[in-house]
Amino acid sequence: MLFTVWQALVVKNALTDAAADLKVAAKKFGEGRDRQAAARLEAAASSASRAQRNTTGPIWWIASYLPDVGDDVEAVRTVSAVADDLLGGALPGLTEGGSAARPEAFRPVRGRFDIEGIKAAQPILASLADDVSKGNARVATLDTPGLIVPLRTRVLDLQETLELADSAARAAASAAELMPTMLGQDGKRTYLLLFQNNAEIRAQGGMPGALAIIEAEDGSVRMTRQGAPRDIGTFPRPFVDLTGEEVELFTTRAAIYPQDTVFIPDFPRSSSIVSQMWERRQPEELDGVLSVDPVALSYLLRATGPVRLAGGQVVTATDARDYLMREVYLDVRGEKAQNTIFADTARGAFDALTGGSVEPAALLRAVAEATTERRIMVWSERSEEQDLLAGTAIGGDLPVAANERPEVGVYVNDSAADKLSAYFDYRVDVSARTCSADRQTLDVQVTMTSTVPAGVTLPTSVVGPPTNPTRPGDILNSVYLYAPPGGYIVSADLDGQEPPLGDYTYRGRDVGAVTVGLERGETRTLSYEVRTGEGETGDPRLITTPGALGSGMGDVSATAC
Repeated sequence: MLFTVWQALVVKNALTDAAADLKVAAKKFGEGRDRQAAARLEAAASSASRAQRNTTGPIWWIASYLPDVGDDVEAVRTVSAVADDLLGGALPGLTEGGSAARPEAFRPVRGRFDIEGIKAAQPILASLADDVSKGNARVATLDTPGLIVPLRTRVLDLQETLELADSAARAAASAAELMPTMLGQDGKRTYLLLFQNNAEIRAQGGMPGALAIIEAEDGSVRMTRQGAPRDIGTFPRPFVDLTGEEVELFTTRAAIYPQDTVFIPDFPRSSSIVSQMWERRQPEELDGVLSVDPVALSYLLRATGPVRLAGGQVVTATDARDYLMREVYLDVRGEKAQNTIFADTARGAFDALTGGSVEPAALLRAVAEATTERRIMVWSERSEEQDLLAGTAIGGDLPVAANERPEVGVYVNDSAADKLSAYFDYRVDVSARTCSADRQTLDVQVTMTSTVPAGVTLPTSVVGPPTNPTRPGDILNSVYLYAPPGGYIVSADLDGQEPPLGDYTYRGRDVGAVTVGLERGETRTLSYEVRTGEGETGDPRLITTPGALGSGMGDVSATAC
């Protein structure tokens, strides 16, 4: 037994060493220092192998069946084996074979992506995604509540890390598979780019204030022209057939005004509508729709550096949010002039991104962060490409199929015509309270704060017209909670009182809508009790509307089952 205790110490130290070396390797790889990354990976693999070797043998096998320590032993063995598999087999492929999957392979130079380079990275990234997915599946099955506290913390951290790695690896593999065709290897592609502005919050992020046409052919990309929703205009009646559920939830505005299509929290659905609107009023036939918001732009500017606008204004990663969501509406008169600034900023960022001077690792980090927060989204008109985007953060679709992990969605729409969402801060926390009959009870808490400064007179371009149903400076939003597929909302509570609750259904999901007003500086708390669908016994998952001041994502607990 003393020998096993000594082995356990060896395993702990080996796994700690492996984690430290892996962190350094990831940093070196992102910087393009392949040799140094490979050396660190080799050291991490050696440590993981040492851990794995010290968790095998008859004593460990017997210990895994002992009633008080069996779960802990099995967890250590599983973690060690997964670490050894990934570090010894999967990850080294990133630094081998001439580093075909290095970040530089995905950087455009003089407006052109290297399609052949991206295709060379496909098998490496596909293999990595498969290996990480298998490792994630093994570690995800570990029963953490039964583990001793120090080990439980480590395993929970690893589960979270591997889930993120699994998502990132699958996204990278899908991107490598999608990019050659979407970049026009088989002929010219035309995309509509929406610049969603979170200053007027919509379920997907914000009201589209600027538009652009992006063309791609044989890897070359260019922004051919820019515009605004007025170039589409409005329609006298719903342009496409909305379902009865959509009319109830979003009204017919979602098919009349192009800027209101994003009331729908499903990017494929809204993209299909807005692309048809564009094709009716403009000459281009679209192959897809892209979306980005000012916060994503600020992330991208970390990689590109500042951009200078036509009027001489310099926009940086630090000030992009405030400039595009507050200062423009405070200082610039007229919607046309404001949209010109949005268009100039989008053009400047596009030129910087495609020019070739961008730092590739910083670009990938920026894209990953923006994609995780659903601030960059992509829809393809081609079903085979859309199938690859389905279920990913960049695809932006609304989950409708039940699975083991209950999906909770909290989406926000501005209920007044203003730009006060630039001062709206909120976070959503989800806690699994109980588990019975293969269902969980979840507590969902939405904490909302107005940061509109007191005693300051804001212009009409910010607070909206006198016809708004609020006092100037007050925020009015509709908050929609989407229960997990197969689940339902039990009750809602707003600051200790039962609020009027709009009860809807959308694509098989129970939806509860509450309209919440916020005075300047006020904080309010909206709470929901939710029951999951049968068999949804895993850790909850949360999707939120990305806002101007944050993603809306708070703490999400582990399963109660």
